Amino acid sequence: VCLLAALGIQRVPSHMANTRSGGAEKRGGGGGEKKGQVEVAQKESSSLFARIIAIFFTLVNWAIAFLSNPAVQRALEEKARGEKEGGGFKMLRDLSSVLSGREDFKAPKAGNKEEFREKSQQLLPAEIRMISGCRDDQTSADVSNTACFELPVNCGPGGAGGACTNALVASLKQNPDPTWIELLDAMRVSLKRKGFSQVPQLSSSREVELKSKFHVKQYGRTKALLIGINYVGQRGELRGCHNDVLLVQQLLLQQGYDKSRMKVLLDDGKHENPTHDNILKAMRWLV
Repeated sequence: VCLLAALGIQRVPSHMANTRSGGAEKRGGGGGEKKGQVEVAQKESSSLFARIIAIFFTLVNWAIAFLSNPAVQRALEEKARGEKEGGGFKMLRDLSSVLSGREDFKAPKAGNKEEFREKSQQLLPAEIRMISGCRDDQTSADVSNTACFELPVNCGPGGAGGACTNALVASLKQNPDPTWIELLDAMRVSLKRKGFSQVPQLSSSREVELKSKFHVKQYGRTKALLIGINYVGQRGELRGCHNDVLLVQQLLLQQGYDKSRMKVLLDDGKHENPTHDNILKAMRWLV
């Protein structure tokens, strides 16, 4: 508004001032007085223009300072994410696109739990719960030596491994019977104390009561699919993925899983190779 007001003010052009003063002088009798009035008008116009410009830039600086506030930026990002992702149901939409081939799937409205239950039941009959190593805008770290997590010797091979996997197993060793929220908090605290910035996340195809108990084994028969890819021989080869699989396998065995009903894919030359086709076959075997 200030900018438009400033642009709307017209300064008296110099050639017009000269013409007016010249004409006044030719007519005589008061020409000098009129010339002085024109000069005063010019000065007042310039002064007003300068004040409005100063106000405009002051407002711009205030706006920049406001939008640079971290709290404001987080609020704007959350609002944009909510509008874009239909209230945070991104996982449901993404999974439905993969499983049903429906790229045009419309996510449930934000906060509409009934609609979420109905659509999730139609698209995903199974209950899927996923603990991921970090937020979408982060990456999960590899640890060169997992000894810092102080796991018992019988927990796994040790050496390199994933920070999230080791935080999960370490948290379950400290508290074997946690709730979902207790486990998630314990993992986050463990990683933060060890200097990791990643924040583990929980996603689910159903609404989860976070104060309910976390169980690796719920009931009945068990099946487990474990995949570890170190990209052996390739650029950017990893070292901890195989160890993570063996660590989780040991955890599952201790929880009562049947080893004969486990499928392990590793690119180590000893196990079934985790190729594209083999992974899809293994997923079909699992479900």
